[in-house]
Amino acid sequence: MVSGSNVKHIFVEHTGETKVQRVLPFSLPHPFNYGFIPGTKSDDGDELDIFVLSSRKIDVGELVNARPIGVLLMEDENGTDNKIISVESSDQNYTGVDDIEDIDKQLMNTITYYVQHNKDGIEGKFVKIHGTGNSSKALDILENVEKSPN
Repeated sequence: MVSGSNVKHIFVEHTGETKVQRVLPFSLPHPFNYGFIPGTKSDDGDELDIFVLSSRKIDVGELVNARPIGVLLMEDENGTDNKIISVESSDQNYTGVDDIEDIDKQLMNTITYYVQHNKDGIEGKFVKIHGTGNSSKALDILENVEKSPN
């Protein structure tokens, strides 16, 4: 999802394309760039989700190099659904940001609030936040995630 958008896209693996999954039914635009890590499979069967903090909007389908700085530990109606928190590697505004502790606490509060509430009002959907992990925890998750065939 593009920062500021309320349109949720999904990746269609067999075609290699993205498509609109839904337009969020409320006024809660996505606070940051959000997507998935190609070639991964998380516990819920989808690609591993990732927030990419950047000073720019990243277009749907655009591949960027990102540096993991932490993880939001959570589950939803499909099981474990952790979200990697990262910064765009080439963004000079995030030089020196190597861990979740390096970002402003309000940024993390905004991400957490959004994730807690982005399924509000959608029947059968829920989100449960278990906490956050640092860059080491994010790297551990990345090293142990199931790899999908490309």
